[in-house]
Amino acid sequence: MLRKMFLSLLLITFLASGAARPQSSSLSASRSGWIAGVTNSGNITASNANTLGGWGHFSLGVDASLAHPKVAGTPVTASAVSATLCTGILKGRNLGPVVHGLGSLDFYFKTGRFTFNGRNSESSGLWGTGVRLGVLRNSIITPAVSLSLGYNSSGEMPLERALSYGIISSPKSNFSSLALRLDVSKNFFWLTPFAGVGINRNRMEQKIGSVRAETKATENIGYAGVEWNLFLFRIGLELGRTGEELFGSLGVRLAI
Repeated sequence: MLRKMFLSLLLITFLASGAARPQSSSLSASRSGWIAGVTNSGNITASNANTLGGWGHFSLGVDASLAHPKVAGTPVTASAVSATLCTGILKGRNLGPVVHGLGSLDFYFKTGRFTFNGRNSESSGLWGTGVRLGVLRNSIITPAVSLSLGYNSSGEMPLERALSYGIISSPKSNFSSLALRLDVSKNFFWLTPFAGVGINRNRMEQKIGSVRAETKATENIGYAGVEWNLFLFRIGLELGRTGEELFGSLGVRLAI
């Protein structure tokens, strides 16, 4: 009983006061939204705004994301490498010669690794899944417009912290994010510029022994980028901002 009370007090001290600021990494959800920028990226399906066009169409790609936030006043590096599989489910309806893909639907799944470099390098697996609903597909006149909803998790991250009064603890942290996006893109032969806005609903859970503490925060996100269309391959570059932090990603995918 006394041990549990002590651990509870210890964890609350971390979250409320940020003890040992010179050495610790503040990882409450309200201060670590940049993790969502790295693990989710901006466009959560790692593509432009076009849906795929129903069964038989898919894309498979690999992308890398990077951010350089400050944690407790110290610059750190956060990165992620992930593979994303996206498959068409519904083709959607065509309303005339220029309005395509109304109500089309895609499903995606991603998996990879998230790395946090501060005083110590910490790595954990990440995964995500979700759907994209097509409002318009790209045509000669209209841009592509879509809505996406996804869930991403960083997995468990062990992060050592040193308290100012000399007690060392190793809380386990798990970061997850529910992402909502509105994407727009337009294909110009070899180039497809895209942009989007959305929100991330971030959740950070920390655990010491059997004691858990949870924080939540919501952040806006905006991003823009371009894809180079090389036959069946797409090479994409994206820059974005979530909260007060910038992030970037680079990826390549096969689209059929």
